Amino acid sequence: MVERFQLISSRTDHVVYVAESNQKLVGWIHANVRLLIESSPFVEICGLVIDSANRGEGIGKQLVKTCEQWAANSGFTKIRVRTNQTRSDAVHFYTRIGFTHKKSQYILDKEIDCISI
Repeated sequence: MVERFQLISSRTDHVVYVAESNQKLVGWIHANVRLLIESSPFVEICGLVIDSANRGEGIGKQLVKTCEQWAANSGFTKIRVRTNQTRSDAVHFYTRIGFTHKKSQYILDKEIDCISI
């Protein structure tokens, strides 16, 4: 995780914000710029985690708002998030703060062998 964070934090097309309470980490959010052939560039929330003891305090909403401000200040007009359909709490959270359901999809992974160059 440390290596991934170091790589992400060195990039200007990614952002990570944290929330603290009493000098304790209680939440974080990670977002990045998505460049796709099929659509105009946008910002996507890649992860949002709030400590279970601090949920319902508005921390997630504030972290999302901070990402929205970063996106707007960077010239983007859309922010997206993906969540598992089984995470009804997350779906409810995001729709409550203004996100709208656009589509459902499957995500398919395939492990491949790494070739050294």
